[in-house]
Amino acid sequence: MAAPRGDRPSLVPVNLMEKICFKYIPMAGGASYGAMCINMMQPSVFKSIYGSWEVAATHGCWLKAHIGVGLYLYSRNVMKQADMYHRIAYSVFGSVIFNFGSVLLWGYSKLILPDNTAVRVLFGLSTAVALVAVGMDYIKFVDSKVGNKLE
Repeated sequence: MAAPRGDRPSLVPVNLMEKICFKYIPMAGGASYGAMCINMMQPSVFKSIYGSWEVAATHGCWLKAHIGVGLYLYSRNVMKQADMYHRIAYSVFGSVIFNFGSVLLWGYSKLILPDNTAVRVLFGLSTAVALVAVGMDYIKFVDSKVGNKLE
């Protein structure tokens, strides 16, 4: 039987595209979030790695962290109840609040931590891991309250 009009075969299978968008890109966003944390806590480390490309690398990490969190939120069960406009708006809002909140935490933490690269980077990375873990746990909890109501 011929495929109906508009249902042309895709170059990338749907399952693979979903895996890329909602699993691998959020994972890359998490790595960028960690790099952004290092840059916030001790910019000299970033500058020594990227040299004159430091600003571009910083903005790239910032953008990938936002996209990663946004796609992670967008793919969750609780978001599937919302219409497309609200689903996008809530995902963008969650991403912005998470990332800007983290930057605010790290910025204030730098004021009270000693001027020691190892201490600052260790503190930053441990808080980044903790924030991501608690955030994911929270979203899983909210998803569990939705349950199978979507089917």
